Amino acid sequence: MNESLSKTLVVDAGSTKIHWKSLDSGAPLITTKGWNPSQDANPLHFDDSELLEALHKTEKLIFYGTGTKSSYAQIRLQKTFQPFDLELEIHSDLIGAARALFGHSEGIVVILGTGSNVAYYDGKEISLLTPSLGYLLGDEGSGNAIGKAILRDFMYKEMPVELRDQFERQYNVNLEIVLEALYQKDRPNAYLAQFPKFLSKINSPWKDQLLKNEFNELVEKRILKHKNFLSVQIGFVGSTAFYFSNSLQTVCNSYQINNFKILREPILALVEYHRNSI
Repeated sequence: MNESLSKTLVVDAGSTKIHWKSLDSGAPLITTKGWNPSQDANPLHFDDSELLEALHKTEKLIFYGTGTKSSYAQIRLQKTFQPFDLELEIHSDLIGAARALFGHSEGIVVILGTGSNVAYYDGKEISLLTPSLGYLLGDEGSGNAIGKAILRDFMYKEMPVELRDQFERQYNVNLEIVLEALYQKDRPNAYLAQFPKFLSKINSPWKDQLLKNEFNELVEKRILKHKNFLSVQIGFVGSTAFYFSNSLQTVCNSYQINNFKILREPILALVEYHRNSI
């Protein structure tokens, strides 16, 4: 193991899961439960023995995550990692996605996982033309937005009958359970983001139209705001973009957006970015 590389740990933290990977190529990729320092009331738990071992060996931790921009989140992150006596570098998930997708080149970066966000990246910095409004007002095209659409169609009986029965058996949902999960429990966005998995197992015109509607929202409200959206590459990062890539591609092509790429997870590309920066 290269000791100098193993002392730097890169983190990609989302609401659903967190990836931890040192710069040493032989080090394992560690995956733990997601955490948002701005939204989650509970602290980040270090209950993985492999992760604890890695943290105690770490001298510098480069943290990319959702919900990291506020002063409250920054202070909370500092306190979270204070017991490990390491240098902490904090970045937004957008910067992480941009670096993973484009390195030092320009492009439009789109995070499309549990939540969504869009920004222009000039090779160094990002600029937001539209704010991230979160799962209540925004997150167009994301896992939780698609989850909302699925639940609405189920509750309003707009989902095909044969699929309603299948969905009800798989998730055991009813109005009481859904409202409690959304309005009384923690992490409602992660709760919503579990339902798009249902779409990956079915073929239906209803599914195709639902995905088309959600991705149209993303393109029209977030991507078309960028005047250069046809002249630079657009990069999508996240599980939603990856698993529904065919539907996403179809919608993008309908707007003459053909120069794009999709990356399921940024962690390995981020590790490579930082290895090359040493």
